[in-house]
Amino acid sequence: MSDSPEREEVLRKLRVLLPGFPDIRLGIAIDLIVSAFSPARIRKQRLRAAQEKGRHTPAEWRAILRKHGGKCAYCGSNQDIHKDHIIPISRGGSDGADNIQPLCVHCNCSKWANL
Repeated sequence: MSDSPEREEVLRKLRVLLPGFPDIRLGIAIDLIVSAFSPARIRKQRLRAAQEKGRHTPAEWRAILRKHGGKCAYCGSNQDIHKDHIIPISRGGSDGADNIQPLCVHCNCSKWANL
């Protein structure tokens, strides 16, 4: 947002709300607010919350893969298998073994269309 029209608009509004504040301090405040709500930071916070509910170990992931024969839980493909959270972390799911399943890329991407 640096030197963008949006930033200038926010600065203009802050100047009205906080007369006498130096622009440098207002700019720092804007940067702090933007960084607090960055997508990467939000993702990290969600993952931390999910891990507090439960975590899976590499051994548990291997056991889940063995249980499914190394295949996708939806279509049975054995190509390009990924970990999938049954209840997405973004929707409050945990990172525990009971919320993990193996899905191929196709099924994992298709799943998003149905959420």
